[in-house]
Amino acid sequence: MKRMLTGLFVASILLSSVLKADEYGRPFYASRSQGANLPHAMVMSDGQEGIFGMEELYGKFDILGGYGRTWKSDKIGKYLSLKSDNDTMTIGATSTDGTNTIAAVNLGLSPDAAATLKLAPKKEDIFFDFGAFVGFDEYVEGLWLKLRLPVVRTKWNLGGDLTVTSAGTAVANYFQTGATPATVPAAPTEEQLLAGEFTCGYLDTKQTHAKFYAGDKIETALTDVAASIGWNFIRKDKGFFGLYIHGLVPTGTRPTAEFVFEPIAGNGRHFEIGGGLVGKACLWENDNEEQKLCFNVDARATHMWKATQKRTFDLTANGKGSRYLLLKEFVAAGTFADKLVRGPNVLTLDAKIKVNVQFEGAAMFTYHYKGLTADLGYNLWGRTKEEVSEFVDTIAADKYGIYAQTTANCNATGNLDDKTASTATISNSAVAADVTANVYISNDSLDKDGSCAPSALTHTVFANLGYCWDENEWKPFVGLGGNCEFCAGNKAFDQWSVWGKLGFSF
Repeated sequence: MKRMLTGLFVASILLSSVLKADEYGRPFYASRSQGANLPHAMVMSDGQEGIFGMEELYGKFDILGGYGRTWKSDKIGKYLSLKSDNDTMTIGATSTDGTNTIAAVNLGLSPDAAATLKLAPKKEDIFFDFGAFVGFDEYVEGLWLKLRLPVVRTKWNLGGDLTVTSAGTAVANYFQTGATPATVPAAPTEEQLLAGEFTCGYLDTKQTHAKFYAGDKIETALTDVAASIGWNFIRKDKGFFGLYIHGLVPTGTRPTAEFVFEPIAGNGRHFEIGGGLVGKACLWENDNEEQKLCFNVDARATHMWKATQKRTFDLTANGKGSRYLLLKEFVAAGTFADKLVRGPNVLTLDAKIKVNVQFEGAAMFTYHYKGLTADLGYNLWGRTKEEVSEFVDTIAADKYGIYAQTTANCNATGNLDDKTASTATISNSAVAADVTANVYISNDSLDKDGSCAPSALTHTVFANLGYCWDENEWKPFVGLGGNCEFCAGNKAFDQWSVWGKLGFSF
């Protein structure tokens, strides 16, 4: 076991160094499920599970409730920001060198509008974790079953801080219908600008997905029903070792892609199946057996099966943030429909998302003094990158192409013409039109990897102090604890939590 733990520790350090590089410009933040938390189940469990010499049915019920929140908001902000080196984006005139992160015209604003948008996201959870353990030694020695039912109220806030330095002016040719310049909103509200909830000329529909927002977004749900069935095939007075099968039925929320940094309760509606190992060793005990020090380990890996989720996709050829480009709509190939569409309204599709491996392991020392227990442990969690296995929705053929901020994109009367501009980017909209032939967007144009959460790894330190009334028939117990979780990069939350736990045995 010592070699195994040493190998696990070394592997975690190596993986952390590999995964340390920060991400930016991602449209979706996939958090660790509130239900994926081995410390919640492990604290106050030593001496109540895997009891040696039992010849009858036994078990325990417990409930853990607490509060947690994220910290280091700048790291999450950078992950979501379209600017590669920080959490603040500039909105302004189109630029070929990236001086401005977002060309204002792509947001439906006047080309000479100017603003900055800083992101400081945070998440807060109020959680309850209901658990049960049953040992079936009366029938098969070492056979056991565990159930966990986590419930969470999760509150997410993008922390968008918008500063408008120039609202811009109405300019001909860009959004106009007919020969009269369209009136670009001179001063949209912060909420309108963040969420794309205003219209202008040909741009006559509001944004439906990938909205930046102000304020809190809240979800409450039973995140999942998790069950493990195992067999401790090594059973000794001083410890045990066993293997188990682990399965999870998702009951939480499903990503809808309506908002950037949308609240998720659970794992995104993935079914999980996998297996794990569990073990315990009593390291020291005094002569009168009033004091002892024990070591517990629990580790498992699961496959997260395909789940249908909505995701907003960038265009592979146009780079990060291209999901926010304005698009022209066509009634047929080469025939403009006199309509501009915000990119997320077209580029948000249902897709099948999977994660090949999610891993979680925990090691915990427990000190007993009469009825007093003190737990101290380490928890490692990680997942491989998400993958789009297939699209459920399909973009209509020859219907959408990229719009560009240039008079060459307009005909002689000032109306928008029938040309596309396939080389535009989120920061540079002043590009030449496609002269030889229009380039239309299809599912093959989409950056599947860019829409998915990358591989992630976190380290957590946890502790709990409790008391168990061992002489009582029901052995009631109560404890207080907490943890602090760290991520080497910005691909998972840095967060902390505190909790209380109580239960009884039978």
